[in-house]
Amino acid sequence: MVVLLFESDTFLCNEINSQLLTKNNEVHIARDLEEAIDLLYFYRFDLLLFELTLSTLDIIDVLKEFRERGNRTPTIFISSLNDISILKRAYHAGCNDYIQIPYKFEELEIRINYIKKEFNLENKGSILISNEMIFDITNYLIIKDNEKIPLPKKEAYILKYFLENKNKTILTDDLIVNIWEYNNAPSVSTIRTYIMNLRKIIGSQHFTTVKGIGYRFNQFNQ
Repeated sequence: MVVLLFESDTFLCNEINSQLLTKNNEVHIARDLEEAIDLLYFYRFDLLLFELTLSTLDIIDVLKEFRERGNRTPTIFISSLNDISILKRAYHAGCNDYIQIPYKFEELEIRINYIKKEFNLENKGSILISNEMIFDITNYLIIKDNEKIPLPKKEAYILKYFLENKNKTILTDDLIVNIWEYNNAPSVSTIRTYIMNLRKIIGSQHFTTVKGIGYRFNQFNQ
């Protein structure tokens, strides 16, 4: 799992980073608000861990803007603030959890594990698409009737995102925000081509085009 950790306190940052690394996570660290915003715009993350202090309250507005753009990356705020109005703002902006300092790392780990389960972020090696088809996440392969079909990296990311949000309508902008870096967004026609290629491999019955909105991945009962 790729984690963005925004924490200005050196001791706490090192402690959280160390614990995350022992769980085989890839951690990117931001030590100030500007750096956190830059990383958010240029990279794709599975989880956001943000400090929340009186001097970094603007991160709430940053998260709100990202949510309005369709970014669904789960977010946990870590804070020593005990102000119900700030807590309310954080949840209204779209945070998924809020942990109060001081805390034990086991508590943070429990909350992270819950989010991993809720958002299908477990490090699974494969996902079942149908009785005849498996998606090998690690190696970007579709295994269909014992045949291994390699996928380009971006098509694999798109398929993984659909499988994490199966049977839900996904906006085209959702795909752009959650898969591509901010400065490397593709055209709508490029996304259409990726979907067309996946349809050919997996079967058109799995993809429904929602006219003028986006797509829905249909995973039928196994």
